[in-house]
Amino acid sequence: MDSDDICFKDRLLQQVNFMEMNPSVDVCGTNMIILRQNSEPKIISHPSHDAVIRLSMIFYCCIGHPTVMFKASKASMFTYSLDEELMEDYELWLRLCQTSQIKFANIG
Repeated sequence: MDSDDICFKDRLLQQVNFMEMNPSVDVCGTNMIILRQNSEPKIISHPSHDAVIRLSMIFYCCIGHPTVMFKASKASMFTYSLDEELMEDYELWLRLCQTSQIKFANIG
């Protein structure tokens, strides 16, 4: 999360509970609400299941980077490319989609 990001008070608990109940999931993101001055909140709903996330990644980044939780045991795989300055998170998710060692999920 960046300094201007906020989250619901129970978001981390919900993600931990989800990952404990779904031990095969390595990366867990959430849907998001975009808040801007003088605008209505915009809800961003991301696909939930690994296969749909992987397919959707061809078209857009469907892992909300500020919402990500991942297993510490997989942390060595989460390295940013120094060649990508503006889209380092998308590049990371695309690279991890190429391996079967990571399973993705998003929750509401």
